Amino acid sequence: ATDTHALDDLHQMDTGALSDRIPVLIRSHPCRAINLIELNSILGMPERELKELCSTLTASGRIVTAPAPSPILLLPEVAVKLEEETVKKVADFHRQNPLIKGISREELRKRIFSDFPQEVFRYSLDRLAELKKITLQDEYVSLYGREVQLSPQGEEIRQKLETIYLQTGLQPPSLGDIQSSIDVDPAEVRKIYFWMLKEKILVRISEELTYHGQTLDQIKQKIREALPPGSTFGVAEFKELLGITRKHAIPLLEYLDRERITRRQGNDRLLL
Repeated sequence: ATDTHALDDLHQMDTGALSDRIPVLIRSHPCRAINLIELNSILGMPERELKELCSTLTASGRIVTAPAPSPILLLPEVAVKLEEETVKKVADFHRQNPLIKGISREELRKRIFSDFPQEVFRYSLDRLAELKKITLQDEYVSLYGREVQLSPQGEEIRQKLETIYLQTGLQPPSLGDIQSSIDVDPAEVRKIYFWMLKEKILVRISEELTYHGQTLDQIKQKIREALPPGSTFGVAEFKELLGITRKHAIPLLEYLDRERITRRQGNDRLLL
């Protein structure tokens, strides 16, 4: 019994020493993070025991574990610093780009997480989203609860642009023509125009043509009301249906193909 107790005491001392050593190994690693496989290659202990030890260290807050095929360990102070830098970078981006939803994930990763594995980046974003400090929107990252707020002048320009695109409907003017017709700094008009594109209020279907989203929805509805699925039609029929010229018909048909509303078959279109 005495020998058994002695072995238990020795094991406890070994575990305690390892508990102290693991954070030191993480801190001294060039990447400031280490995965379990690499850690085990240094310590040379049974995998199950190492996982249990790291789980205990994680639960006690001495290390942070980012999920991965081989879990990645980093120190809490490093994780906190990464999260603080992330929130600051997102906030700075909003200040510099008030009309953009948020910073792209890839730009954020390159700016802050370039020295860390992808899993650490994903873990940090997911944690900040859970804490409601950021919002993840497709490929964008923004501050939680933030909405794009146009200045009074920006809102006035937005209303003018929206009115023009809605009123001109199927035959919208070019951006250059609009800039000439509005008594506002062309650069500001362009800025709001591209914001409306990002917000999908406007949709650019070709280099020359931009439509209001409502107009495109009306075009789709009109086609479906006029023709049953599986119907085929040509450019001439499409022009007649909408009362437009070939200049507008061809880009619109190509847009409908991309949207999988139609599919090109030779010179005709098939309504899907």
